[in-house]
Amino acid sequence: MKSLFRKTLLIVFSFLILAACSNPFSSDGKPSIEEGTFTINIGGAGNSGAAGSRAAAYPPNIPDGNNPSGPSATDLKYKIIFTPANDTGEPTSFEFIGEEEKKGKVNQGTYIITMEVFLLNGDLYAEGFAINNPVTISGGRNTVTVYIYDLGIKVWVDTLGGPQNAGYTDLKAALDDIPAPGTYTVKIGANQSLAPYTFAPGSARDITLIANNPLAPVEVQLASNGQLFTVNAGITLTLGAGITLRGRNATADGADNTTELIWVDSGGTLVMKADAIITGNRNNSTGSTSAGTVRVTGTGSSFTMQGGEISGNRANIGGGVAVLGNTGSFTMRGGKISGNTASSNGGGVFVEGSFTMMGGEISGNRANIGGGVYVIAGSFTMQGGEISGNRGGDSALNGTGGVYVGSSGSFTMQGGEISRNTAVHSGGVEVRGIFSMEKGKISGNTARTSGGGVYVYEGNFTMWGGEISGNTATDGGGVYVEGRFTMRGGEISGNTASNRGGGVFVESDPFGSFNKGPSPSGVITGSDDPNGNVGGGRAVFVHVRVGLMDQFYIRNKTVGPTETLDSTVSGAGGGWMDP
Repeated sequence: MKSLFRKTLLIVFSFLILAACSNPFSSDGKPSIEEGTFTINIGGAGNSGAAGSRAAAYPPNIPDGNNPSGPSATDLKYKIIFTPANDTGEPTSFEFIGEEEKKGKVNQGTYIITMEVFLLNGDLYAEGFAINNPVTISGGRNTVTVYIYDLGIKVWVDTLGGPQNAGYTDLKAALDDIPAPGTYTVKIGANQSLAPYTFAPGSARDITLIANNPLAPVEVQLASNGQLFTVNAGITLTLGAGITLRGRNATADGADNTTELIWVDSGGTLVMKADAIITGNRNNSTGSTSAGTVRVTGTGSSFTMQGGEISGNRANIGGGVAVLGNTGSFTMRGGKISGNTASSNGGGVFVEGSFTMMGGEISGNRANIGGGVYVIAGSFTMQGGEISGNRGGDSALNGTGGVYVGSSGSFTMQGGEISRNTAVHSGGVEVRGIFSMEKGKISGNTARTSGGGVYVYEGNFTMWGGEISGNTATDGGGVYVEGRFTMRGGEISGNTASNRGGGVFVESDPFGSFNKGPSPSGVITGSDDPNGNVGGGRAVFVHVRVGLMDQFYIRNKTVGPTETLDSTVSGAGGGWMDP
């Protein structure tokens, strides 16, 4: 890989850290802060980019030791800045003129170390940074390598096992110069505007984007219509600390985008880490595959979200993430998907392939159906994390604040919490496919009509464990059943229905059914429990139509773990007599 710029200088700083005093306490008895004494030695090595290292005689000219027209070290003022890496303290800076001896003291700790180089008239001439930021200054001898660059250099590329800090004026130039195969870290030092960029398929390349200074985040903004990044087969793109990817600026460009911001195609991999952000993509396309921010599609395509945030985006489906087709996958281990909007389905996540949620948060998203997650097909497994504060549409035909499971989809809940979601119906979960609840909690959700916690419509819901509590609806505060609900464990408690079925409401006309058992099969609290469900038929209310006649099976008192219920059997045989 060739470097496009030659004006570079490697400066090696040797910091000799000494204890400020042997007594760790000051005269007033309070602990003192230990200081390190440093000595700065300026070496003579040049750029170690793709063009190879260049030796420069000491004292070098800045920034290119081989440039006879450049100023000499005696014509320059050096300013080195120690900024606490935890960003809780004020920076400490030191200034040195020319070749004067460079010594000082700094409190021991971890720092972001940067340098500014000025002409003697005060004009800024070059900038630099420590290669291994953040740097820990501790007792003993510390050596820190700092690269100084011409002011035009804004992006640097490190190659694993190869050249370091090859400099470029912009991100496109840096990405274009990356060969295959290899592992590369692209460090961005200033905001970038980038036209749609495609990582072409080919030999394996692992590329990580990070902010050059962890305390100074940078943005990469889409400059024109299209995908900011298309990640093809063999490419792993990692979004690291301090990186924000931003959609097209409609105010400046006069138009929104008409597609997703990132497309992970067959065989491509996207990884998102802590402190990375994807935001501001306004996809105004109305097609059935119009996905908002991250689109994962094709055989072997994958997106792993370890941290960071996807927020403030909009699309027709999948305002945050869309996994289209049945061969792509999305794994969420941490981070946050929030404040996204889908004009149709899946405000946070739209699933047609595979989605596994192990941690993180999906919150504050909105869609007509499935404010949090919409599973039209494929599978969703929730092992941890939180789906909360999402909202479904306002009309009677819309609904599902938390998770919608379509007739071809499946949802397995093994942990985590679905809470505080709202919709016309199906506040927490709507089931038209298959829902298996093993662990976890569905709580505090609200439906204005039916199914505060779970609404089962023509689907199958099996509850093996977990808790459905504190949900609210007109009918079926905990669970509303127009499909099949089988309870084998867990607890349904503290839910409220303003009309019927505080715990469970079963509409058996024409095909709703509920079966609890065999023992042990969980608990549905009733009027005899301080945390009982509230509503007509406090524990369970079943509506049955026999010919033209309406019949009701009601259980007001708590249904214990050894008791069975069967909505297809009337009277005591079905368990409908309060003990």
